[in-house]
Amino acid sequence: MDVRIRPHALAGAVTPPPSKSMAHRLLLAAALADGVSTVKNVALSQDIEATLRCMAALGASWERTDKSTLRVTGIGGKEKSFPELPRFDCGESGSTLRFLIPIALAVAGGGVFTGRGRLMERPQKPYFDLFDEKGISYEQTAGALTVRGTLTPGEYRLAGIDHAAREPRLCRHDARRARAGRREGRRRSGTLCRAAVGLPPL
Repeated sequence: MDVRIRPHALAGAVTPPPSKSMAHRLLLAAALADGVSTVKNVALSQDIEATLRCMAALGASWERTDKSTLRVTGIGGKEKSFPELPRFDCGESGSTLRFLIPIALAVAGGGVFTGRGRLMERPQKPYFDLFDEKGISYEQTAGALTVRGTLTPGEYRLAGIDHAAREPRLCRHDARRARAGRREGRRRSGTLCRAAVGLPPL
């Protein structure tokens, strides 16, 4: 089959998919807030559903008012009394797990986190280093992570990403192009690679 494509002016509206990363943050902020919040343009992926389950485990509630709008009743940012540590099913969502660990410590004195797939194998060393420093107990098994303690006011330091170490890996393709003598492409690609990791152009 032969297909001919001719240049043509395009017109119309394009709606980009909603940001899952922003949806996690907005829903958790609504869950911690006082009163009712309306969060629009939410795509109910499995990861977002995991965050909603964990919000409910903390005492927040939510309802779906249309295909992409949620009304969330928050807990008012207050500590709650739990007869035992709440359990948080994070599914396969790494964002849900990382966001909920400190929130659970602040609101419920900790929690038991579970997940599916390889979620619980993901490293949490930055948190563990802070826990050792702040006297928060934790136990990680094959299928669960249990944390117990209280977040106290103070300074919490997390190690940043070594951008310089990442740059050569991101620009490996660029080096191959340089060897082929495409210098202009190398310059432009190098600038994009540096921008991708937050470094200024050369």
